[in-house]
Amino acid sequence: MGAHRVKFFSATDMSCGFYLEIAEQVIKHFDDREAYTNVNDIIELYNIKRFFDHKIFLKEWSEEDKTKYSHIVDKFPKHIGRYFASISDQNFLSIFESVELKYTGEFWILINHNRVYQKISYDVFKQSFSLPNFRLYEVLKQKKITRYFGSVLREYILSETKYAELILDKFAVQQSGKHDIYFPSEITGKEMEELILRYIHSSDPSLNYLELITNTPCTDVFPISDMTRLEAKRRHQFFVEKHFERNKGFEFGVEISFSENQKEEKLAVYNEGISKISYSLTWIRENLDFPTLLNNFIYLFEYTDMQFRSQHVQNGLYMGILESLVGIRGQKHYKIGIAFRQTQYFSVVQMAGYRKILDSEGIRLEDVFQWFFSDYLKEEFGTHGFYVSMPSKESTFLEKCRTIAPEIERVLKQFSNLVELGHIDHELIQISSHPFLYKDVPSFIKRKYLYGKGESYNRAVYNLFSNQSMLHYVPRFGAKYNSFFDLLCHEKISPDDYTRHESELEWLINQGLVRVNDEGSIEMCPERVLLLRDLYKNEVSCKSYLEMFKDAIHWMEKQDMVEYGSTLLSRPEQDYLNYLLNRSEFSNGLDLRNKYLHGTHTSEEKIHMNDYIIFLNVLALIIIKINEEFCLRQELIQEEETH
Repeated sequence: MGAHRVKFFSATDMSCGFYLEIAEQVIKHFDDREAYTNVNDIIELYNIKRFFDHKIFLKEWSEEDKTKYSHIVDKFPKHIGRYFASISDQNFLSIFESVELKYTGEFWILINHNRVYQKISYDVFKQSFSLPNFRLYEVLKQKKITRYFGSVLREYILSETKYAELILDKFAVQQSGKHDIYFPSEITGKEMEELILRYIHSSDPSLNYLELITNTPCTDVFPISDMTRLEAKRRHQFFVEKHFERNKGFEFGVEISFSENQKEEKLAVYNEGISKISYSLTWIRENLDFPTLLNNFIYLFEYTDMQFRSQHVQNGLYMGILESLVGIRGQKHYKIGIAFRQTQYFSVVQMAGYRKILDSEGIRLEDVFQWFFSDYLKEEFGTHGFYVSMPSKESTFLEKCRTIAPEIERVLKQFSNLVELGHIDHELIQISSHPFLYKDVPSFIKRKYLYGKGESYNRAVYNLFSNQSMLHYVPRFGAKYNSFFDLLCHEKISPDDYTRHESELEWLINQGLVRVNDEGSIEMCPERVLLLRDLYKNEVSCKSYLEMFKDAIHWMEKQDMVEYGSTLLSRPEQDYLNYLLNRSEFSNGLDLRNKYLHGTHTSEEKIHMNDYIIFLNVLALIIIKINEEFCLRQELIQEEETH
C-alpha cells in the first residue's frame, strides 16, 4: 500500500499528475463519519490537502470536479487534528514506529504543528532515536520541537561523531537541502568545533567533508579555528596518499613541449586522458619582437578566444556528470572539476616553458610586460602615466611574488583612473581608501558585455541546449543526441515526432527560436539560437564582435532576456581572479595576493615559483584585456569621425 500513497514534494514536481490520480480515488472514498486509526492514512490526507492548498489539480478535472473535491478536502484538517490530539506518551513510540519511511518528515511536521511534543516526556522522546525510521535532520527541521527538547537533542548530537556532517551541511555546504534545520541553542560554538575535530580524527571521515572544513572560513555563526582547518587539511592529505598507495586510479594530465624540428606553430593530440601540445621553437625564435611575443598569448597559447574572453575560467558545461553531482561544495566555493584543473596545469606549464625559452634568447618576459605599459600604450595610443615595477632578475621567487602581487592591483587602479578621469592621477590613487574590487574596474566601452537573464532566457537555453530537456529525445533516434540543438543540426524532425512535451516545443516556436518550414520539418532560427548558444556556453558574449547578431540582440532586449555590463573583466573573469588572488568571494580560493602581502606563505621555493607563474598568467590576461580596450575605443573614435 505504501508505494502507492500520495506524496506532495513541491508545486513544480513532475510527479504531481501521478499522485493526483491516486488522490482522486482517496477523495472519492473519503467518509467524513469514519474515525481514522492508521497514522499513514492521516498523513496521506495531509499530503492531499497540500496539493489543494497550492491549487494543483488534474487537467482532466472540470471546474465542478475541483469545487466538489475541494469541499471534501476541506474536511481533512479536522480528522488530522483529531488523530494527532490522541497521541500521548503512552502510544507515541508505537505510532511513530508504524509510520512509513516516506512519511516520517510529515509526521514530525504534524507533531510540531499540533504541539504534540508537549505531551511527550524526555525519556520517551529519547527512545525514538533508536527506532529504524528516525532521521535526526527531519526533527531538526521543526523549530519548536528542537527548542522544546534542546537539552536532549544536544546530548544526542554531541554523542554521535557523524552528526558533524549535519553541522557542516547547515553552515558550510552549498545547496545542501539542510540549511533550514535548527540546532539546539544549548550547543555552543566550542562544542560544535570539538565535534568536528572528533569527526576529523574518526576512522572513516568523508574526504569531501575534510576538504570542505579546510576551505570553510570562520564566521560569527560558524566559528572554526585555523588549527581545526589545518587538522582537516592534514587528515585529507593522509587519506589521499593512503588511497593512491592502493589504487592507481585513472590518469589525466598535460604534456607540453617546444620542438626544434616542428614546422607547424602548434600541434595538439589528446590520448587516454593526457593532452599533448607541442609548439614550434623555430617559429618563436624567428619572431622575438615584443608585440609578437605578447600576441603569442592570444594566438599561440590561446589564453583568450576570438571575443577576447579568458579560456582559463571555470565553465560548468565542461564538468562531467559525476563531477557535478558527486562531492560537496561550500556555500561560497568556486566550482573546480577535472577540465578546470587541466586548464590550469596547461597555463602554468605553458608560461613556465615560454619564460624559459625567452630567457635562453636573452629576453625577460617581465621586460616584455614592462614595455607594454611604459612604451607601447604611449606610442600606439598616446596614453601616458602607466607605471609598473616588475620583479628583478636577481630576486628570489618569494621576492618576485611579493613584488608582483601589488603591481597587478596597481595596474588595474591606474586603468580605472584613466577610464573615469581621462588621465591617470597617481596622487588620487594614493590617497584613495576605497577597497579594490575586480568587478569595479570600468570599461571604455558602454554595454560591452552581454549576459543572459530571466525566466525566458533560462527556459530557452534549457530547452535548446540542456541534456536534461526531453525535447532532444525522439524515439526513432533514441538517446543519440545530447540536446535539442544537436538533434536539429543532424536530423529532420517534425512536430509529429512529439507526443509529449509539445508545450515546450510550441513555446520555442512562439518565441521565434524554431519554426516549421514548408516541408513540415522543424528548423532553427539560426541567428537567435547561435547567440543563445554562445551565451549558454560562455556565460557572457562581447557585443563588439557580434555585428552579424545585432538583430538577434535587439530581439533579446525586447524579450528582456539580456542585460549589459561595462567592465574591463567579464563576470566569469572577475570570479576567476577572485578565486586565484583572494578569498573575498570563494572560501576555496588560492588567496595568492593576500598570502604574500600578509606573510602567510610557506617557505618552499617550488611553491613560490608556481605561484609566481600564476601571477604572470594573471598579468598576461590583464594586458590582453587592456589592449583590447584601447583597440575597441580607437575603433569607436574612428567610426564617430567617419560619421
